[in-house]
Parts: sequence; C-alpha cells; structure tokens
Amino acid sequence: VCVCVHGCLLMCFRVGVLTATFTPSRAQLQSLVGAVKYKPIKGQRLQTMLAATTDRSVPAPPALAAALQPNTALAAIANIESRVALDNLDTLLSGAPMLDAVLVGPHDLSLSLDIPCDWSHHDFHEAINTIITKARAHGIGAGVHYSFDQAVQYQQQWMSRGANFIVHSSDMVLYANALRADFAALRSGAPPRQAATLPDPVV
Repeated sequence: VCVCVHGCLLMCFRVGVLTATFTPSRAQLQSLVGAVKYKPIKGQRLQTMLAATTDRSVPAPPALAAALQPNTALAAIANIESRVALDNLDTLLSGAPMLDAVLVGPHDLSLSLDIPCDWSHHDFHEAINTIITKARAHGIGAGVHYSFDQAVQYQQQWMSRGANFIVHSSDMVLYANALRADFAALRSGAPPRQAATLPDPVV
C-alpha cells in the first residue's frame, strides 16, 4: 500500500500521469494509456497494440515488445469522480488495457451524487467501495485522495476494502493544520490579554 500526500503522488509512482476528466470515456482512457505506455505510436497501429494486450487472438505487432520497454516505469492513473463514470466503470476498465490505477476525487464525486461534501453519507462510501472493489477485480490499483473529516479512519476502512494507495491530504493542508494546532497550544498556555495602559501624562 502506498500512502503519500498530494505533492508526493508522482514520487510514489516514480512518474505518474493523471487524467482529471470528470466523466472519462473509454476512448479517453485508451488515449491516456496510449500516450503513457506506447508513445509515440498513434492511430490504428496504437489501437491494434492495445487490442493485443487484452485479446490473445489478435496478433501483436513486432514492435510491441520494443515499444513497452521504455514506458513500463510510467503510471497511467484515471480519476473516477462522477456518477456516469461509476455506472460505466466495468466498461471503462475493460477497455483500457495497461491502465495502472484509478483515483477517486471525493469532492466532485459527492457533487455528482447530489450529496455535496457529505462525507459520512452512505451513498458516498458505497460509491467509493464499489470503485475500489471493481478496480481491484480488474487487476488495477485503487486509491482515494481525501483530506476531510475523519480522514485516517476512512482511509483505514478503504485500505481494508482493497485500496492500495492513499493520497492523504496535501502538503498545504498538513502545513495549515500543524500551524493551527501549534498556535492553539501556544494560546492556551499564554496569560490572558490585558488592556493596554498608557503612562501618566507628563506635566
């Protein structure tokens, strides 16, 4: 399981390419995989190579092995953050060979589910669990980028469901939270503020 903050996500995957499409289509995910894994091959030859990775009856072009070698260190990650993407997840994942992982965008997902920022809502957690379960069933990674209420508790639950990478908050959120906690601790031990007193006027 990879646990990282948002600013270190690419370090976690060496080099990652993340598509932020709100409602990805099968063609968009295939384009993502093609751009990451098979660059600079394009067009019909790319489609033939993609088909050869999932269908053994399709002959692989001779260049396939050579094309894979330079790009195996690159990770193709797709955001899943809408009801449409959730409803079509099996079709999307089966049509994108060599996609490495999906990443849940919780804010946009909650808006698409008509439960904006309701992090404890049953539908929100059911959707995330569905995404994790289906992604892992297709043999790819599943992660969640979450930095809101009960972050650690929810992240542990998602890991127990099969999530294998967690983007825990972001560097700026962690920085702000640490400062807020330090300032609160300092203020709690400081003497109460007193009204400023002016010196007696000099006559």
